[in-house]
Amino acid sequence: MRSSDTNENVLDIRPGTKLRIEESAAIEEVFGFLLSQIAQGRGDSSPSHASLCDAIGKFLQSRGSQVEYRAPILVGGTDPQETLFDVISRGDDQLRVIQVTTAVSQSDLDRMHGHINGLGTSGVIGKLYFGTDILTQGDLVSGTFSGQVKELLTNQGVGVILADDLFVTVCENFDQLMLDEMPLFLFKNRTIG
Repeated sequence: MRSSDTNENVLDIRPGTKLRIEESAAIEEVFGFLLSQIAQGRGDSSPSHASLCDAIGKFLQSRGSQVEYRAPILVGGTDPQETLFDVISRGDDQLRVIQVTTAVSQSDLDRMHGHINGLGTSGVIGKLYFGTDILTQGDLVSGTFSGQVKELLTNQGVGVILADDLFVTVCENFDQLMLDEMPLFLFKNRTIG
């Protein structure tokens, strides 16, 4: 593994690469180990909404983006209204709009659908992300909401950012969330253990 702010990442596999079974298993093993270390280190505590926003914002800034927190965007068709988003990032000629939650709920998923519709009718060109605690990854791929999450990522073009103060991983699609395709990892400045 490497710890870097460049495009190098776990096992030197470029983000977006379709993984062979062996590579996928290796990534799942590394990811599982890191998740167990995060869970063990946290104990009974969970990250706050503010700390997740901060971790995501710092990640995006490290990639050269300009970041705004709790920033408004005009959404809607003929009668646009300002909607506050948790994190907005501009960089690499791309707008990233991130709605952050500490745990996944039906209302969060419904809100994402509303954001998709509002941003689409506004003509806002960018990508919408669902940002959440990295320990909710299992809930997103195999829990109650997995079908809805898959639909958001596969059919609506939403991405997922899994965050912790240890590291952040960006999943542009459902295959990356499932670790069938290489997501983007950025290791943070805290050691494990």
